[in-house]
Parts: sequence; C-alpha cells; structure tokens
Amino acid sequence: MAVNFYEVPDEYSSVFSPLVYRLSGIAAGETVEVAVARSGDERPLGMKRIVGGDGASVNISGYVRRCLSPSPFPADILSLDVDEGRCVTVLLAAGGAVSAARTYTCAAVPLSYMDLLTAMPDRRRIAWDESDEISVLPGGGALRYRWKVTGTGGEYEYESEDYDAPFGIVSLAFGMPAVAAALAGRGLRKEDYDVVEVDIVRLGESIARVVYDIAERPEGAVRLCWLNVFGGFDYHTFGTPSGEYLVVERSDADYADTAPRFRGRWRRQELTSGYMPRAWIEALAGITASPLVWRVDEEGFIPVNVQAGEIPLRSDGLNAVSFSVSDGVRIPCQNF
Repeated sequence: MAVNFYEVPDEYSSVFSPLVYRLSGIAAGETVEVAVARSGDERPLGMKRIVGGDGASVNISGYVRRCLSPSPFPADILSLDVDEGRCVTVLLAAGGAVSAARTYTCAAVPLSYMDLLTAMPDRRRIAWDESDEISVLPGGGALRYRWKVTGTGGEYEYESEDYDAPFGIVSLAFGMPAVAAALAGRGLRKEDYDVVEVDIVRLGESIARVVYDIAERPEGAVRLCWLNVFGGFDYHTFGTPSGEYLVVERSDADYADTAPRFRGRWRRQELTSGYMPRAWIEALAGITASPLVWRVDEEGFIPVNVQAGEIPLRSDGLNAVSFSVSDGVRIPCQNF
C-alpha cells in the first residue's frame, strides 16, 4: 500500500475553515490510521482511521484548533516577537507517507505572504503610557523595526538589529513606555515630540508602516485590545464611558439545596466611539465579533465581554459605534 497525500490545504489557512487532506493509494474497503502531529514533536495531536477509495480524506481542523491560544504582548516592551498561540505547523503521517508541513493560523480569513494583519487605519493616536501591535506575515527572513519621533525637539530615529523571523505571524510589540525610556536615555524629553512613525523593515524596505499622533490619554478613558479577523491584535482608546454600573448577581439554591449558589459582582461600562469615518467604524465593529477582548489599564489586561446591537454604516459622512463592556471575571461575594 503506497499512500500519498496528493492534496493538502494552502499555507496559512485558517483553523476555523475545513483543513482537508486527500489521500490516494488506499484500496477501497481498506483502512489506514492518519496521525496528526506538530512539526518537530513526535507526540500526535490526534489519530483518525479512514477508509480507502477515491474519496479518502481527513479534515484536521478540529485537531489543530485546540492548539491555538492567542494572547497580546505586555504593554511595556518594544521588540519583534512571536506569540506561539497564533500559529501551528503540522505534519500528517499515514501508511509510511508523510505530508508536507503546513502552518495554520488563528485568523478567520486566509492569509498571504506580507499581509499587514490589522483592520485599523495606518494613522492612529496613542498616549505615552499605551502600547500597540503591528503584525505581519513575512514568511521568514531577517526583519528590523524602525521608529522616528518628531516635534518641537526636532527628530530622533532608532533602528533595531536584525530579527530572524520564523514562518508564521510576527508582531512588533510597540510599547510607548519603552520609547519614552529610550528618549530619556539620550537626554531627550518625551514632551517635545508629538508624532512617531513606525516601520517594519525587510531588506531595507518598509513592509508595514503606522504613524501615531501622540496625545494625552483623557481622564477616565478606556483602552481595549482585541483579536482581529487577521490573527493580529488591534487597540483603541475610547473616551470616558457614557455610563458605568456595578452589577450584582444572585442565584439562590432551590428548595432541595441541590443547585449551586453563586453571588458575584462586576463592572459594566457603556462605550461610544463618537462620530468617525466609516473605515474606523468598520474596524471598531470588529470588537463586537471578536472572541478575545481585554480592557487595558494599570492592572494589566482584564478580560471583558462585549455586547452590541446592530451597527449602522453610512456610505458617506460620519458614523459611531456604541456597546457595553462587562468584566469577564466575576468578583465573588459571600455565599452561605
């Protein structure tokens, strides 16, 4: 029995779509076990027995999806890095044959080499105590990052050393506190700069650029971080909530005292973007569909749940998006 994987999914396919491998060389009525494993790891993620014939195939999306657990980078770092929870590279083995290695992502859409993994516009606002992320799909190779601040203090530019990028999603974790520290180390005042241009560079050419207007964070503002459909993380600072509530939940035991009792409290905030161009609203609307959203504050990344109704989109003029954000972790109260 000469098994062959004659059709495999495309590189960087989404784990949320079918990942079907088609096999030949298995006679009708015969069976073969297919093992799914991470590249470089002999332990299988799963095994599946399939029946031979013209339609012999196996869908591995369920096996690889559970390998992914994306998370944002700490807010105070400035470096190119890889979050191992966003991609997984796997091989299949069956009947002595081994498939080509494929890397799959946590994106909801297919990705291509050199994609910039964001839905946000490339001109944004940021405060000195905030962070952002610029993610790309470079397909390996040497990368650098470069940032330049300009303002009344003139301009100052920094370029990193080479970073040997692996296959998969590579992110520039861009923490403004690290930029401020770098300026202070050169005897420069951060207050003298109001724009920062950031590039990810490959072979001397910029493959991703974002320009930030540096602005003071309004008192009471709420900054959110969320997983976007491209497998990167986007950030945005909303103004002071239009409403803020403390919610208390009680669930008493039934008469037989067999149901669990729970008492907890959490905070709910009503956020609105204000009127913005449609491109911004479409990007922010991704918050409501994202499975992973955090509130970013001095305590770190706090998981939140997002609730929103329909978001109107006008073809011309300005739009606004509003939704409720509730703490994802309940604070327990006494429960007797």
